[in-house]
Order: sequence, then structure tokens, then C-alpha cells
Amino acid sequence: MFIPLTHDRATVRSLPWVSFTIIGLCLAVFFYLRLESDAIDASARAYGEAFSFYVEHPYLTPDPQLVSPTGVEQVHRALGSEPPADAVPGLEQRRLDELTDAWRTSLETDPLWKLGMVPDDVRPLGAVAHIFTHAGWMHLLGNLLFFYLTAPFVEDRLGHFPFAAFYLAAGVAAGYFHCLHYPDMNVPLIGASGAISATMGAFLVFFRRARIKVLTFIFIIPRTFLLPAWVVFPFWFFTDLAMAAQSSRADPAGLLSGTAYWAHVGGFLIGVGVAFVFQLVAKPDPDDDELTPASLDVLPAAVSRATSARLAGRPEEAWRLLEAEARRCPDSAPVVDAYWQLAIELGRAPAAAGAMQRRIRVALRDGDRETAAWLWGALDRHAPAAARRPDLAVAVGEALLDLGRRAEGEELLRGAAATAGPETPIGVLMKLLRVAGRVDPALRRQVAAALRSHPQTPPEVRAEVAGELVVGS
Repeated sequence: MFIPLTHDRATVRSLPWVSFTIIGLCLAVFFYLRLESDAIDASARAYGEAFSFYVEHPYLTPDPQLVSPTGVEQVHRALGSEPPADAVPGLEQRRLDELTDAWRTSLETDPLWKLGMVPDDVRPLGAVAHIFTHAGWMHLLGNLLFFYLTAPFVEDRLGHFPFAAFYLAAGVAAGYFHCLHYPDMNVPLIGASGAISATMGAFLVFFRRARIKVLTFIFIIPRTFLLPAWVVFPFWFFTDLAMAAQSSRADPAGLLSGTAYWAHVGGFLIGVGVAFVFQLVAKPDPDDDELTPASLDVLPAAVSRATSARLAGRPEEAWRLLEAEARRCPDSAPVVDAYWQLAIELGRAPAAAGAMQRRIRVALRDGDRETAAWLWGALDRHAPAAARRPDLAVAVGEALLDLGRRAEGEELLRGAAATAGPETPIGVLMKLLRVAGRVDPALRRQVAAALRSHPQTPPEVRAEVAGELVVGS
């Protein structure tokens, strides 16, 4: 599981006031629901009592609003429909009807049933209001995290009013996508995830090369990585698509799942489609730094096949594909990023360290110091021996100094100087001598001493550093 934390699209050209308004509406509705929590809790208890009683007595006939016909079939397949010998169906049916009536009465004061989108009885208010309605803090904050990372930038690209129309329409359409798969469900759909999935899909089209810093857990240990948007969002989409398909098979009535995966899937597809159309018909923006639609990046076939193999539970096949592709295309950032991520998941980071070293050098060559520093941090966590090679350490140390991360840069450069010796390439020592002067004179003298004793140091350089050592002594 990936949790996005930030990305390198740090600015927008105008205040995203529509996005901020949407956040404000979500918060306002959430706090309103906190005031109505007693009514919500009472309704939830009443439903739980009625539904539990029916599950304990599956041979009874429930109200279709409590359990849909599809749900009844699902319960019968799982629990059977024949009453036990000691059953009293008449009394038990009356008790189920009483509990159901109590639940139906509680719905009159439950705001979730007014603001939510109920597939069996979709009302105009619920079709729109469910986009701003959330059940708890984790539900709200989780959605707003994805929203804040994508929506302001999509708004900046589409424009304020077109974005507002896009967000509302996508949210409603995503809700109907959920209803299409669970037409008899009588549980309200709430949450902005369908609309936010649409902004994620649009963000992928508009900013597919954005570098996203994600959090994941490897053996319960938190780790952060820098991955391109075209890896993060498709991975999220295909994971949710797999979960949606699995839920439809295992729980066709939607009795057990608390996540509207089909709304996620529908919203994402809508966002991708709208963004592609916008790219094709809109006038190119001279401030954009992305390619035009005619030259959209194509996901390397090997990466697509490897992703499919991973999702299908065939990691070794994915590894072979990416390992071969990384050798064939060592400068392909998509290939190397996918290869490195899989290497971490399989505990084989040292095997992919060479590809990552080259990836860092390419980023430095292109002037992308921030990306190089992030990538180096991942390499240092998982393959420290490769990260501390003198040539790479000097290059990244200088980049860290340029980024203002002086303490990290100095630590890296001092480590390179401490390990300098006759086997260190002369070019690395020459560069280290130059960069060491940005740290302190003592470090420069240390490198100068290593240069003076190096067998490949040119005579003129040897004389220069010898004089420096005398001056500095």
C-alpha cells in the first residue's frame, strides 16, 4: 500500500479557491454530523440489531429495505434457509418486523440517509451531498490528503469553474457507477472518494511525470520512496479494481464491504477520460512543462507486464522482466524506478543498486538535484555500500550542499574523504578537493594530502596541493 505524502508540483498559478471551498464544505458537513452523532448512532444500532437478528434466523422474510433480494440469496447460500426444529417462525418473524420498524423510524432523524446516495432510492440531494459527507475522522482526513495533493493542480490546469463542474459531475457519476454494481443496496454511499479518484485520474494525465513521495511499510517498518505519478496512481487504480472485482464475487449484495471500490474505479476512469479530452481540445499552455498530447509518454511494455505479474502474485516473473529491461534500457527512469521498487519489496536492493546509481547520476546530469537526493536517500537506506561509493558520494554531497542541506552534504563528503586512498579514481579526488573547499579548510587539506600521495596525480597538481599543505600547516 502506498500513501502519498507530497510531490514536486509545489506551486500553482492562481489561488485554488474552488478546492479550498470543497475542503471547507467537507469540514462543515463533518462537524454538522458530529452534532447529530446521537441520531446516527441510534440508527446504526437499530440497523445492527435488525440485521443481526435476520442473520441469526435466515429462514425469515426480511423487509427488502433491510436486506435486498440479492442479499437474501447471498445469506441463504452462506447460512441456508431451513428453520431448525426448535424454531418458532411466527414469533420470530414478528420480532424481526418490530426491529425493522424501529430501524425505519430511526432513519427519519438520521442525516446520513438524507445526505447519502442510496442505490435503491437515489434522490437528487443525496446524489450530490454524498460527495461532501464523511463518517469519521480517518475517512475525512484520508480523502482530504489525496484531494489536497491533486485537486489544486487539476483546478489550476482546468480553470476554476470548469474544475468545479468536473468535480461535481465526476462525483455524481462515480456514485452512479457504484449504484450500477449494487442496484438493490439500501445502505447510503457517503464520501468524496469517487470525485477525488477523478482528480487523481486527471492529475495522472496532466502531471504523469510528477515525482511523488510515498510512504509504505516493509515488514511493518515505515519507508518513503520517490516514485513517478504514472507508477503510483495506476498501481492504486489496479489494486482497487482487483478489490472491486473480488468484492463483487464474494459479496454481490454489498453486505460486508465498507469501501465503495467501484466508485473509485468509475471516478478514476472518468477523470482520465475528461483530462485526455481536455488535452486534445484545449489550447496548449505556454507555462506548462509537460509534453503535448501528441507526445504522451507510453508506459514501457515490460513495466506493464511486470505490474500485471505482481498483481497476479508472480513476483519472480516480474523480477525477471524488470531485471532484463533495466539492462536493456539503463537510462529509462520508468524502468529503473519500477525495478528498484520491486527489488525493495523482494529484499534484493543490492542487486538493483547499480541501476539506481546510474539513475541518480542521470538526475544529477539533468540538474534535478532534489530527485537525485531523494533517490540517493532510498539507496542509502537499502544498499548503503553502493550509496557510499566515493564517486557517487561526492556528486550527491555537492548536490546536497546546493540544496541547502549542509549537514547531510558535509557528512557525506567527510565520509568520502575518510575512505580516500590510492584506489580512489583521481578524477573523484580532484572533484572532492574542489567541493571540500565549500565545507572547511581542514577537510580540503585532508583531501590534498590524499592527492599528494596518489600515484596518478599529475606533477602540476601535486605541486599545487603541496604548496597548499605548506600554507595551511
